[in-house]
Amino acid sequence: MPVAHTVEVDAGSRLAGIVKATPAGLEIPVNSSHHQAADVVGDGLRVVARCPQDGIIEALEGTSPDHFVLAVQWHPERSVENDEPSRAIFQALVDAAQARHGKLKGEFESV
Repeated sequence: MPVAHTVEVDAGSRLAGIVKATPAGLEIPVNSSHHQAADVVGDGLRVVARCPQDGIIEALEGTSPDHFVLAVQWHPERSVENDEPSRAIFQALVDAAQARHGKLKGEFESV
């Protein structure tokens, strides 16, 4: 995994819990390869990670506690084999999908 730069993760974020940030926050290496980035954050979203070198927004998450919304501006799929934070992001997605499936199970016969 070629590392492009690091990102600083907000210590109070859901992402911090996923990637096991400390109370002081966390800086993790990422393999970002983008040429576009978020500038204005929409309603219901908050910035939870930035590049310390240029301040570019690198991750957003939803503000509603009952929905799993996480967007990262790097490629965890490229480093999932050898990077624990990348694996943790995918595991969090799977866990959230399983929890949602459990809630919907009684509502739909085919679920």
